[in-house]
Amino acid sequence: MTHPASLDRLLWWTHRSAPDHPQTKIIHTPVADVRVRDTSEERPTVVFLCDPPVMVEHYDELIGEMGSDYRIVVAELPGFGFSKSHSTEALGFQGSVSAVESALSDLVPGSMVVCAPCVCGFVGAELVHRGKLNIAGLVLVQTPDLDGMVRWTERMDPNGRLRKPYLGQILMRVGARRMTKKWFSYATAEGAQHATMAEKSLDVLSSGGSYPLATVFQIWGNELENHGLEIPALVIWGKQDRSHEPTERTSTLKHVPEARLTEFGQCGHFPELEDPAAFAEEVVPFLREVFGQDEKDDAT
Repeated sequence: MTHPASLDRLLWWTHRSAPDHPQTKIIHTPVADVRVRDTSEERPTVVFLCDPPVMVEHYDELIGEMGSDYRIVVAELPGFGFSKSHSTEALGFQGSVSAVESALSDLVPGSMVVCAPCVCGFVGAELVHRGKLNIAGLVLVQTPDLDGMVRWTERMDPNGRLRKPYLGQILMRVGARRMTKKWFSYATAEGAQHATMAEKSLDVLSSGGSYPLATVFQIWGNELENHGLEIPALVIWGKQDRSHEPTERTSTLKHVPEARLTEFGQCGHFPELEDPAAFAEEVVPFLREVFGQDEKDDAT
Protein backbone atom coordinates (compact mmCIF):
# COMPACT_ATOMS: atom_id res chain seq x y z
CA MET A 1 0.00 0.00 0.00
CA THR A 2 1.20 3.54 -0.76
CA HIS A 3 2.78 5.38 2.16
CA PRO A 4 0.47 8.10 3.54
CA ALA A 5 3.23 10.66 2.98
CA SER A 6 3.04 9.87 -0.74
CA LEU A 7 -0.59 10.95 -0.68
CA ASP A 8 0.44 14.24 0.92
CA ARG A 9 3.03 14.81 -1.79
CA LEU A 10 0.33 14.22 -4.41
CA LEU A 11 -2.31 16.36 -2.70
CA TRP A 12 0.03 19.32 -2.30
CA TRP A 13 1.81 19.04 -5.65
CA THR A 14 2.03 22.25 -7.65
CA HIS A 15 4.03 23.55 -10.59
CA ARG A 16 3.93 27.08 -9.14
CA SER A 17 7.11 28.75 -7.94
CA ALA A 18 7.73 30.48 -4.62
CA PRO A 19 6.99 34.23 -4.44
CA ASP A 20 10.01 36.34 -5.36
CA HIS A 21 11.86 38.15 -2.59
CA PRO A 22 15.43 39.51 -2.63
CA GLN A 23 16.35 37.67 0.58
CA THR A 24 14.66 34.38 -0.29
CA LYS A 25 16.30 31.45 -2.03
CA ILE A 26 15.75 27.74 -2.57
CA ILE A 27 18.54 25.43 -1.38
CA HIS A 28 18.51 22.09 -3.20
CA THR A 29 19.36 19.02 -1.11
CA PRO A 30 19.19 15.29 -1.97
CA VAL A 31 15.78 14.79 -0.29
CA ALA A 32 14.10 18.20 -0.49
CA ASP A 33 14.34 21.83 -1.49
CA VAL A 34 14.63 24.09 1.53
CA ARG A 35 13.30 27.63 1.19
CA VAL A 36 15.16 30.17 3.29
CA ARG A 37 15.12 33.87 4.05
CA ASP A 38 18.76 34.93 4.35
CA THR A 39 20.06 38.42 5.10
CA SER A 40 23.51 37.17 3.93
CA GLU A 41 25.66 39.70 5.78
CA GLU A 42 29.09 38.77 7.18
CA ARG A 43 27.86 38.68 10.76
CA PRO A 44 27.30 36.02 13.43
CA THR A 45 24.53 33.76 12.16
CA VAL A 46 21.22 33.05 13.86
CA VAL A 47 19.03 30.38 12.26
CA PHE A 48 15.27 30.27 12.83
CA LEU A 49 13.28 27.16 11.94
CA CYS A 50 9.67 27.79 10.87
CA ASP A 51 6.99 26.10 12.98
CA PRO A 52 4.22 25.34 10.43
CA PRO A 53 2.02 27.05 9.34
CA VAL A 54 4.56 29.80 9.98
CA MET A 55 6.50 30.54 6.79
CA VAL A 56 9.63 32.59 6.08
CA GLU A 57 7.43 35.64 5.41
CA HIS A 58 6.47 35.82 9.09
CA TYR A 59 10.00 36.74 10.16
CA ASP A 60 10.44 40.08 8.40
CA GLU A 61 9.69 42.13 11.52
CA LEU A 62 12.10 40.09 13.64
CA ILE A 63 14.74 40.47 10.94
CA GLY A 64 14.22 44.21 11.28
CA GLU A 65 14.90 43.95 15.02
CA MET A 66 17.99 41.73 14.83
CA GLY A 67 19.31 42.00 11.29
CA SER A 68 21.60 44.96 11.93
CA ASP A 69 23.74 42.89 14.31
CA TYR A 70 23.28 39.32 13.06
CA ARG A 71 22.94 37.38 9.86
CA ILE A 72 19.43 35.94 10.04
CA VAL A 73 18.60 32.72 8.23
CA VAL A 74 14.99 31.50 8.35
CA ALA A 75 14.32 27.98 7.04
CA GLU A 76 11.10 26.12 6.32
CA LEU A 77 10.82 22.41 7.07
CA PRO A 78 10.78 20.08 4.03
CA GLY A 79 7.29 19.71 2.60
CA PHE A 80 6.02 22.96 4.11
CA GLY A 81 5.59 26.28 2.37
CA PHE A 82 7.74 26.12 -0.73
CA SER A 83 10.27 23.64 0.66
CA LYS A 84 9.25 20.91 -1.75
CA SER A 85 10.03 17.29 -0.86
CA HIS A 86 11.63 14.96 -3.41
CA SER A 87 10.49 11.81 -1.65
CA THR A 88 8.38 10.52 1.24
CA GLU A 89 11.59 10.31 3.28
CA ALA A 90 11.79 14.09 3.39
CA LEU A 91 8.47 14.31 5.25
CA GLY A 92 9.73 12.05 8.04
CA PHE A 93 11.60 13.44 11.03
CA GLN A 94 15.07 12.17 10.14
CA GLY A 95 14.60 13.12 6.50
CA SER A 96 13.58 16.63 7.51
CA VAL A 97 16.61 16.95 9.77
CA SER A 98 18.90 15.74 6.98
CA ALA A 99 17.50 18.27 4.51
CA VAL A 100 17.83 21.18 6.95
CA GLU A 101 21.31 20.00 7.91
CA SER A 102 22.39 19.85 4.26
CA ALA A 103 20.94 23.29 3.50
CA LEU A 104 22.61 24.93 6.51
CA SER A 105 25.90 23.22 5.72
CA ASP A 106 25.85 24.89 2.31
CA LEU A 107 24.76 28.27 3.65
CA VAL A 108 26.68 28.73 6.89
CA PRO A 109 30.35 27.70 6.89
CA GLY A 110 30.98 29.02 10.40
CA SER A 111 29.23 28.80 13.76
CA MET A 112 25.56 29.49 14.29
CA VAL A 113 22.90 29.65 16.98
CA VAL A 114 19.70 27.77 16.14
CA CYS A 115 16.33 29.06 17.37
CA ALA A 116 13.68 26.36 17.12
CA PRO A 117 10.01 26.58 18.20
CA CYS A 118 7.65 23.77 19.27
CA VAL A 119 8.27 20.52 17.35
CA CYS A 120 11.10 22.25 15.47
CA GLY A 121 12.90 22.19 18.81
CA PHE A 122 13.34 18.46 18.28
CA VAL A 123 14.85 19.22 14.88
CA GLY A 124 17.24 21.71 16.42
CA ALA A 125 18.21 19.30 19.19
CA GLU A 126 18.78 16.50 16.67
CA LEU A 127 21.03 18.78 14.58
CA VAL A 128 23.13 19.41 17.68
CA HIS A 129 23.14 15.69 18.54
CA ARG A 130 24.38 14.74 15.07
CA GLY A 131 27.30 17.12 15.43
CA LYS A 132 27.79 17.82 11.71
CA LEU A 133 27.07 21.56 11.97
CA ASN A 134 28.95 24.11 14.04
CA ILE A 135 26.06 24.97 16.37
CA ALA A 136 27.32 27.14 19.22
CA GLY A 137 24.00 27.60 21.02
CA LEU A 138 20.35 26.59 21.00
CA VAL A 139 17.19 28.58 21.73
CA LEU A 140 14.11 26.43 22.27
CA VAL A 141 10.69 28.12 22.16
CA GLN A 142 7.47 26.34 23.26
CA THR A 143 9.29 22.99 23.07
CA PRO A 144 8.21 20.33 25.57
CA ASP A 145 9.89 17.00 26.20
CA LEU A 146 8.85 13.91 24.25
CA ASP A 147 5.97 13.05 26.56
CA GLY A 148 4.74 16.65 26.45
CA MET A 149 4.90 16.64 22.65
CA VAL A 150 2.82 13.46 22.47
CA ARG A 151 0.24 14.93 24.83
CA TRP A 152 0.15 18.19 22.86
CA THR A 153 -0.55 16.25 19.65
CA GLU A 154 -3.38 14.39 21.34
CA ARG A 155 -4.90 17.68 22.52
CA MET A 156 -4.65 19.25 19.08
CA ASP A 157 -6.19 16.16 17.43
CA PRO A 158 -8.59 14.92 20.12
CA ASN A 159 -10.61 12.68 17.80
CA GLY A 160 -7.50 11.21 16.16
CA ARG A 161 -8.64 12.16 12.66
CA LEU A 162 -5.41 13.80 11.53
CA ARG A 163 -3.47 10.86 12.95
CA LYS A 164 -5.45 8.39 10.85
CA PRO A 165 -3.46 7.55 7.69
CA TYR A 166 -4.96 8.78 4.41
CA LEU A 167 -8.02 10.30 6.11
CA GLY A 168 -5.79 12.78 7.93
CA GLN A 169 -4.03 13.78 4.71
CA ILE A 170 -7.33 14.44 2.93
CA LEU A 171 -8.88 16.34 5.85
CA MET A 172 -5.79 18.52 6.19
CA ARG A 173 -5.71 19.31 2.48
CA VAL A 174 -9.39 20.24 2.42
CA GLY A 175 -9.36 22.16 5.70
CA ALA A 176 -5.92 23.77 5.69
CA ARG A 177 -7.15 27.35 5.37
CA ARG A 178 -9.79 26.98 8.08
CA MET A 179 -7.35 25.20 10.41
CA THR A 180 -4.72 27.87 9.84
CA LYS A 181 -7.07 30.68 10.84
CA LYS A 182 -8.28 28.75 13.88
CA TRP A 183 -4.75 27.86 14.99
CA PHE A 184 -3.43 31.42 15.01
CA SER A 185 -6.52 32.66 16.82
CA TYR A 186 -6.28 29.90 19.42
CA ALA A 187 -2.54 29.83 20.09
CA THR A 188 -1.65 33.53 20.19
CA ALA A 189 -1.97 35.89 23.13
CA GLU A 190 -4.92 38.17 23.72
CA GLY A 191 -4.37 41.27 21.62
CA ALA A 192 -1.95 39.60 19.20
CA GLN A 193 -2.35 40.31 15.50
CA HIS A 194 -3.45 36.75 14.81
CA ALA A 195 -5.45 37.65 11.71
CA THR A 196 -2.38 39.27 10.12
CA MET A 197 -0.25 36.26 11.00
CA ALA A 198 -2.82 33.90 9.53
CA GLU A 199 -3.09 35.98 6.35
CA LYS A 200 0.63 35.58 5.67
CA SER A 201 0.25 31.80 5.82
CA LEU A 202 -2.90 31.88 3.70
CA ASP A 203 -1.13 33.96 1.06
CA VAL A 204 1.58 31.31 0.80
CA LEU A 205 -1.00 28.52 0.59
CA SER A 206 -2.90 30.44 -2.11
CA SER A 207 0.35 30.81 -4.05
CA GLY A 208 0.92 27.05 -4.06
CA GLY A 209 2.59 26.47 -0.69
CA SER A 210 2.10 23.25 1.28
CA TYR A 211 0.98 22.32 4.79
CA PRO A 212 1.17 18.48 5.21
CA LEU A 213 0.62 18.50 8.96
CA ALA A 214 -1.15 15.14 9.05
CA THR A 215 1.97 13.29 7.95
CA VAL A 216 3.96 14.91 10.76
CA PHE A 217 1.29 13.93 13.28
CA GLN A 218 1.33 10.34 12.00
CA ILE A 219 5.00 9.49 11.58
CA TRP A 220 7.25 11.86 13.53
CA GLY A 221 6.45 10.62 17.02
CA ASN A 222 8.43 7.38 16.81
CA GLU A 223 11.63 9.23 15.92
CA LEU A 224 11.64 12.03 18.50
CA GLU A 225 14.00 11.90 21.50
CA ASN A 226 15.08 13.79 24.61
CA HIS A 227 18.82 14.15 24.05
CA GLY A 228 20.02 15.92 27.23
CA LEU A 229 22.48 18.12 25.32
CA GLU A 230 25.47 19.87 26.84
CA ILE A 231 25.33 23.15 24.92
CA PRO A 232 24.68 26.80 25.83
CA ALA A 233 20.91 27.10 25.65
CA LEU A 234 18.00 29.39 26.35
CA VAL A 235 14.42 28.17 26.87
CA ILE A 236 11.52 30.54 26.17
CA TRP A 237 7.83 30.02 26.86
CA GLY A 238 4.90 32.28 25.98
CA LYS A 239 2.51 32.03 28.92
CA GLN A 240 -0.67 32.79 26.94
CA ASP A 241 -0.34 29.79 24.62
CA ARG A 242 -3.60 27.87 25.18
CA SER A 243 -2.30 24.86 23.28
CA HIS A 244 0.48 24.37 25.83
CA GLU A 245 -1.43 25.47 28.92
CA PRO A 246 -0.98 22.09 30.71
CA THR A 247 2.61 21.61 29.54
CA GLU A 248 5.24 21.60 32.26
CA ARG A 249 7.69 24.35 31.31
CA THR A 250 10.70 22.69 32.90
CA SER A 251 10.17 19.62 30.72
CA THR A 252 12.25 21.41 28.05
CA LEU A 253 15.27 20.89 30.27
CA LYS A 254 15.27 17.23 29.24
CA HIS A 255 16.69 18.53 25.97
CA VAL A 256 19.09 21.08 27.48
CA PRO A 257 19.55 20.45 31.23
CA GLU A 258 21.72 23.52 31.90
CA ALA A 259 19.56 26.01 30.03
CA ARG A 260 18.15 29.23 31.46
CA LEU A 261 14.34 29.33 31.28
CA THR A 262 12.31 32.49 30.83
CA GLU A 263 8.61 33.20 30.26
CA PHE A 264 6.92 35.94 28.23
CA GLY A 265 3.69 36.85 29.98
CA GLN A 266 2.46 38.90 27.03
CA CYS A 267 2.91 36.22 24.37
CA GLY A 268 1.35 32.98 23.22
CA HIS A 269 2.78 30.24 21.00
CA PHE A 270 4.95 32.60 18.92
CA PRO A 271 6.97 34.95 21.19
CA GLU A 272 9.47 35.73 18.43
CA LEU A 273 6.63 36.83 16.12
CA GLU A 274 4.11 38.26 18.56
CA ASP A 275 6.63 40.59 20.25
CA PRO A 276 9.84 40.67 18.17
CA ALA A 277 11.31 43.59 20.13
CA ALA A 278 10.91 41.84 23.50
CA PHE A 279 12.20 38.60 22.01
CA ALA A 280 15.30 40.32 20.66
CA GLU A 281 15.90 42.05 23.99
CA GLU A 282 15.85 38.68 25.75
CA VAL A 283 17.83 36.70 23.20
CA VAL A 284 20.56 39.15 22.16
CA PRO A 285 22.45 38.98 25.51
CA PHE A 286 22.51 35.20 25.13
CA LEU A 287 23.78 35.52 21.56
CA ARG A 288 26.48 37.96 22.62
CA GLU A 289 27.67 35.52 25.25
CA VAL A 290 27.66 32.56 22.87
CA PHE A 291 29.44 34.43 20.09
CA GLY A 292 31.91 36.09 22.47
CA GLN A 293 30.83 39.61 21.55
CA ASP A 294 31.53 42.64 23.71
CA GLU A 295 31.23 46.42 23.56
CA LYS A 296 34.47 46.65 21.59
CA ASP A 297 32.88 44.51 18.86
CA ASP A 298 30.03 47.02 18.58
CA ALA A 299 32.40 49.89 17.98
CA THR A 300 34.27 48.22 15.12
